[in-house]
Amino acid sequence: MSNNVLQGNFGVISSGGSGVASGGGTGDNGGMEHRVTALETRLDTVLPTLATKADISDTKGEMIKWVAGIGIATVTVIITVMGFLFSRIDNSKLNAPAGPVIIQVPSAPPPAPPAAAPTPPPPPPQPSK
Repeated sequence: MSNNVLQGNFGVISSGGSGVASGGGTGDNGGMEHRVTALETRLDTVLPTLATKADISDTKGEMIKWVAGIGIATVTVIITVMGFLFSRIDNSKLNAPAGPVIIQVPSAPPPAPPAAAPTPPPPPPQPSK
């Protein structure tokens, strides 16, 4: 924490009517002690209200809980709305009874014409008398 102290020769700062004497001397025109006391008082009143590491850690944990809770609630609402919308779809066309199933069986081929009966052999010749 000792890195936050500025050291060096910054030269003479012009007062510009700010109440601080310029050009050598102590830089105190009699009112500096009162101003420093006022600043220290303000710092002493503000310093206890600043966040500590524990405060920031607690806040981080609370934020994570809130974000997770809001995410879960959002997903729940989306699923509920989608479920409602899908239940309102007109399923009568989707679940309509199908028409009768017609199966067309090819008809049997026509019967073949009866085969010609073989002609009987001619009768044997009769003896003449």
